[in-house]
Amino acid sequence: MALKKIGLRQRLTWDAFKLTCWVISITLPPERWYRTVLALSRMLARMGGRLAPAGNNVSDASLVPRLLHRFLDLLYGRNAYFPIPLVVEGEQYLREYAAQPGGFVCCSAHIPFVKLIFPVMRRVIGPDRKMRVVAREPVGNNEVSAWNDKNVQAIITDHAVLLHTRTLLRENGVLMLAVDKEQGEFISSNIFRFVGKMHSRIVMFFTQLQPNGDILLRIMLPPGPLCHNEEEIRANLDFVAENVRRILLGDKITTDARVRSPYELSLEGQQSREIHRIQLYSNPQLEARMRRLQALLAESDNAPSQRMLLEERLALMRTELETRAGV
Repeated sequence: MALKKIGLRQRLTWDAFKLTCWVISITLPPERWYRTVLALSRMLARMGGRLAPAGNNVSDASLVPRLLHRFLDLLYGRNAYFPIPLVVEGEQYLREYAAQPGGFVCCSAHIPFVKLIFPVMRRVIGPDRKMRVVAREPVGNNEVSAWNDKNVQAIITDHAVLLHTRTLLRENGVLMLAVDKEQGEFISSNIFRFVGKMHSRIVMFFTQLQPNGDILLRIMLPPGPLCHNEEEIRANLDFVAENVRRILLGDKITTDARVRSPYELSLEGQQSREIHRIQLYSNPQLEARMRRLQALLAESDNAPSQRMLLEERLALMRTELETRAGV
């Protein structure tokens, strides 16, 4: 009986949200929609959130953003454009990654307003580059709905998800996903290990409602954007957890974006281009080049710096062969 009451309350809540959005859409011009639902969200939060959708492991400080996110989702479902005051910080990281060969991963967590990254990403990478979102339950024609933009094609989390994501990155595509299963729940390290194995790169973003009603979209580099080892993976997990904690508690997102020196940027660009060339080789070509590198390493007159470069290149080729074999 208790479960039936909860189900009935959730249905009534959903119907109340839909009715409210319908009234707003037929009585107000689109440029006034955002401020109206923002005021409604704040009013409902002050009333104790009785009409708020259920959430997992979240504090009352995140109630206004969750209510506002629900209203925005329904209003955009009416296929009408309306402006949202969005402040974007760190877009240069997306442009930097987009200018390098090879695909990259852009991830966040299950927090309100993450869909606002879609039009920003599409503007940066251009219309010809593939962009996919990992989703458990896509809608329509295997898509994820977007705000103020066309829907984004999805990669379903099934037995073939690794195959599809690997193919996407090798085709210079952009993979987008949340690293947790639900809001406030366990953060998985799988994507970081996958990035490290693919010799790809990762960038993160977080969204947060500001006191003046604007929405901040902050794009940042994690502590270990290449996910080279367990230390970098752990640092990335802590980085996500800390920012999600701040958002759920209403604190400011951390500004500790990783700043790299020109020398680090140069090395990363060289490695990215080398990995992209390696991924274009066929298996016989890779094996022939590996034998050549092994022969060069066997020579005793190599300088230490030259030997280090040869060993690094050989390791990249060996990892690529293992990845293709599914090791």
